[in-house]
Amino acid sequence: MLAAGTSVTDVSTTITNVKIGQSGFVFLVDDQGKFIAHPSARDSLKAHPAVAGLGAEPKKQIVFAEASGKRVIAVAERTKYGWTLIAQQDYEEAYAPLALANRKALILLGITVLVVLLVSYALASQLTQPIRRLTQIADGISRGDLGAGIAETKRSDEIGSLARAIERLRASVKLAVERLGTR
Repeated sequence: MLAAGTSVTDVSTTITNVKIGQSGFVFLVDDQGKFIAHPSARDSLKAHPAVAGLGAEPKKQIVFAEASGKRVIAVAERTKYGWTLIAQQDYEEAYAPLALANRKALILLGITVLVVLLVSYALASQLTQPIRRLTQIADGISRGDLGAGIAETKRSDEIGSLARAIERLRASVKLAVERLGTR
């Protein structure tokens, strides 16, 4: 009997000394709702929302509001001895790391979208500027301006290929105009 009492005392001391963050604690009640170990309660805890909310289930997460209006999250689990172990903590405190991670993820997402937009704008400008210039040169050739130089012919991409084709067209038109002028 003395060994069993010491074990319950040890269990009670261990449980009442558990702290979860700033507001969280653990307590243990028997199958009648009487406290076995609790940091402050000395009355029956049968009406406690976590004890009452467990019902016949072996384990359950319960969110409830205290009399002060504060939301609390608790996990209640029935032990193999028929006792119920409850760990509870202020809801906002429990989910503060998750809320912080969500805020950081949204900030990171916003920064990423901004960077992608800036890079896209810069790349679009680099791609459209030479095409606009080649369009102006081709328009000038169609109006008879055959003296414009094409700097994009040195490029090794598709824009360079288009520039070289326009340069050949300009040279062909210039040669044809010169032949017509000598006749």
